[in-house]
Amino acid sequence: EVPTAKRCVDLVKQSFEMSSRNSNIMMEGQLEQLWFGILEQTIRRSEEASSFPESKGRKMWDLALSDLTQRCMTGVLTFLSLPRTLKWVCDTFGESRLTLWRGPIKELFAGLDFQVQLLSAARCVAAK
Repeated sequence: EVPTAKRCVDLVKQSFEMSSRNSNIMMEGQLEQLWFGILEQTIRRSEEASSFPESKGRKMWDLALSDLTQRCMTGVLTFLSLPRTLKWVCDTFGESRLTLWRGPIKELFAGLDFQVQLLSAARCVAAK
């Protein structure tokens, strides 16, 4: 359903905007509740959709959910701590067989690699 999908994307966009404006006054628990809640519902819909028979409509739905998941992960990674996020993902979705985690987890580790390289460069500069 296109209207439902649009509402979901709008919700994620509005959540991102609200978090951007208010992250300095929102408690960590509030940000976690917001972003983990959105992400969990998106993942649960993906799990349900994976049991539907293959069809063109299913493929479109999978693509839409994948995009929405990516947007949610962007919010999660922007506003929440990485260790807490990884723990939550493992605790909540440890039994999930969905391959949709492959992309977000790769991004998590790419972000970590970038931070390690940045830290290493800063150390070299500070040593001089």
